[in-house]
Amino acid sequence: FYPPQEVVQKVEETLDRLRVIRGLTDDQVLGWEAQHNATVVLQAHLRYHLASRKLLERDRLGQRAVDWLLGEVEQRFEKSLVAAGESVGTIAAQSIGEPATQMTLNTFHFAGVGSKNVTLGVPRLKEIINVAKNLKTPSMTVYLQPDYASDDAKAKQVQSELEHTTLGKITSYTQILFDPDVRTSILEEDRQLVEEYYELPEDDFDSSRCSPWVLRIKLDNSVMIDKKLSTRFVGQKIVEDYGGDVQCIVSDDNSENLIVRIRLLRDTEAAEEGSPEVKEDEDDE
Repeated sequence: FYPPQEVVQKVEETLDRLRVIRGLTDDQVLGWEAQHNATVVLQAHLRYHLASRKLLERDRLGQRAVDWLLGEVEQRFEKSLVAAGESVGTIAAQSIGEPATQMTLNTFHFAGVGSKNVTLGVPRLKEIINVAKNLKTPSMTVYLQPDYASDDAKAKQVQSELEHTTLGKITSYTQILFDPDVRTSILEEDRQLVEEYYELPEDDFDSSRCSPWVLRIKLDNSVMIDKKLSTRFVGQKIVEDYGGDVQCIVSDDNSENLIVRIRLLRDTEAAEEGSPEVKEDEDDE
């Protein structure tokens, strides 16, 4: 355990070594004031970000890491010092403009690449400068426990559980079909799926309640595998969301095409009114 008081002491010692004006003596009041004015913002910034609680509790840095961090701060401060009269405005503008242009080129070159789906270049720079609340491609950095951090499969599992997934993200395409026969299908591709589903029918299921219209959803196999989702889980969530108002038939996870067939279920009274027996009785009357 690294004592917090030692962190505070080392930060203060580092700040004392950050000198803009060299060789000051105790009687040079104006020189010390100029030194203070030149580094007051930097000192406040470093004291805020290098607070002992942040370094030890949040970032969990040890003694070697703290020493390395303070050494980097001091080294970069020394490299940033320039001679009097340097055209710092032009250099600052170039240091922003040149990388931003390069980021823009990289963004266009990586169009369509999955690993480059974050906002880069000038759009990202505008988000940073404007402190945008709604980012185009929000991202999150999560620090995992050692057991998960060293295992790609476990890390991927954590990512799939944290990431918000909607039905639209895993859908390849959708169709609305008129398929009046509930226990089979006009599509040869789905016929075996539907017939096998009704081989073990539910005792309380009334097929007359089913709508003749079917919403057929083809799921994206690669996205389903990437997010470690099963068709049964997707169908279960659809039924839970709509209660008893839909019937959902899903294909097996090992199928070549992952299909979800959804039918709306009518109320019992509406189903009886629309049944052929009820219509015949009304005609007799």
